[in-house]
Amino acid sequence: MRLFKQSLWFAISAISLLAAHVEARSQEPNAIQRVSTLDHPKIHTSAHQVDHLSHFEVTFNLRDKNQRIKLELEPNHDILAEDAYVQYLDRHGNIQREEPIERHEHKVFKGRALLGRGKGMWDPVGWARIYLKNDGSQPLFEGVFSIHDDKHHVELKSTYLQNKRQQDVDIPDRKGEYMVFYRDSDMIRELHTDLKRSFPVSSSCEADKLSFNADPSHPILQVEEDISQWGAMSLNSLFGLTKRQSDTGGVSGNSGGVSLKSTIGDTSGCPDTKKVALIGIATDCGFTGSFDDKEAAQKWIINTVNSASNVYEKSFNISIGLRNLTITEKDCPETPPASAEWNMPCSEGNISSRLDKFSKWRGQQKDTNAYWTLMSNCPTGSEVGLAWLGQLCNADVVSDAANTVSGTNVVVRSSGGGWQIFAHESGHTFGAVHDCDTQTCGQNLEASSQCCPLTASSCDARGQYIMNPTTGTDITEFSQCTIGNICSALGGNSVKSSCLSDNRGVTTYTGHQCGNGIVESGEDCDCGGEESCGDNSCCDAKTLPILLCWNRLPSQPW
Repeated sequence: MRLFKQSLWFAISAISLLAAHVEARSQEPNAIQRVSTLDHPKIHTSAHQVDHLSHFEVTFNLRDKNQRIKLELEPNHDILAEDAYVQYLDRHGNIQREEPIERHEHKVFKGRALLGRGKGMWDPVGWARIYLKNDGSQPLFEGVFSIHDDKHHVELKSTYLQNKRQQDVDIPDRKGEYMVFYRDSDMIRELHTDLKRSFPVSSSCEADKLSFNADPSHPILQVEEDISQWGAMSLNSLFGLTKRQSDTGGVSGNSGGVSLKSTIGDTSGCPDTKKVALIGIATDCGFTGSFDDKEAAQKWIINTVNSASNVYEKSFNISIGLRNLTITEKDCPETPPASAEWNMPCSEGNISSRLDKFSKWRGQQKDTNAYWTLMSNCPTGSEVGLAWLGQLCNADVVSDAANTVSGTNVVVRSSGGGWQIFAHESGHTFGAVHDCDTQTCGQNLEASSQCCPLTASSCDARGQYIMNPTTGTDITEFSQCTIGNICSALGGNSVKSSCLSDNRGVTTYTGHQCGNGIVESGEDCDCGGEESCGDNSCCDAKTLPILLCWNRLPSQPW
């Protein structure tokens, strides 16, 4: 049997990180029970216009609580690699064309949120990540911002309706495009144990029972003690008997032999200076077809990465950026092509087979990406995510007849949890085990670091964090245990970090345009075109010279 054909390090990595729970599955998010509108948005710049390098503020009202919000925003320079490009595949898996992803075409921002308290006073209350779709007098954007840790998820009407499930609340029937939002606190929390992420490891058993996880004779619990039989063991044996997870790690989790209790909140293994994990993302036909066009799909992906990157920056000092994007046609092939077997209709295969086929394809890509994500619109039942554990910076493929493993994960587009599912599956790729819950605590799995406890003395993490076994929009932070889990794995090299790149400088592309309302290099003023400038005697809409009446320019109310 062909087993590991790479280095001894890869053998150790595959065993310690994959044997312990090869696949990490995500269940679909809970129902959205309340949605409100985001009213009177205003960009506070000349002519209310910005470009991709702008620093600006936007204000708006939250209708349901009559709150006044201000976002102070700046460009996210890490969101796209300098050499980022997109390739388009036809139905046969052939590359139709390739083109660079132009940074100036994507207005992606980060910053902070402030809450108005009257008389022009503002209190900082959280963070913000947005993708600006339209500027001008009626701006439109999508993204997320927080108010006192309650995340507010902003979507266009069209996006919400595309993703809306039967259990999600309806939204106002208004003409034209507008913005809606829902909060973490607007989600119905499901506490049923049958809504756990599950982790089957092979086809020999499909039970969801977890009692064997505490069995000391289980192969996972013997990994560190006996390596003499590695070469004779199949991947199925290494992966453990066949388990579904709400259990999570091996004898040492993914922390390289370190007790997870001892590393809670310890960031010493994470980078001291900011790093960037540049990734690749591919879309299958179902995902592409769920959007009006390919451009909309591309914008959704960039917005998702931008939103998820925030929690990685805060927790690990690592940004997530997009380097490669592969987009398929919306029409699914009758027979998936050999060059892209993962591009199949929802009626074929399941999320596990998509991950296997995608992993095989990823191994054929000659790149140094941190990992690849397959975006799909095809859940398997209620499962909307799947990942190989601890395979950051792993471009190689190891396989046997049943499994194909590489640095990959699968994320299904879902209402009420897109960026959180991406963040969760990426967390598994970084080596994170699940947070402990009542079930795993009842089995004492925290004692062997097979799940992440809340504290050194308290097991149940209470479903509050991103690596919780149950998906939910209202869990948007990593636990202190997960932070220690990932940092110790990176620091101990049980999860590779060699592919992480240094934070780069500010992008210098300007794309100057007279009349866009933005004062750029070489311009003294820019009132934003003839309609916006009107009879402004201080600034000409076409030539934009500065006149002596500069001190009479009207100030912009904030």
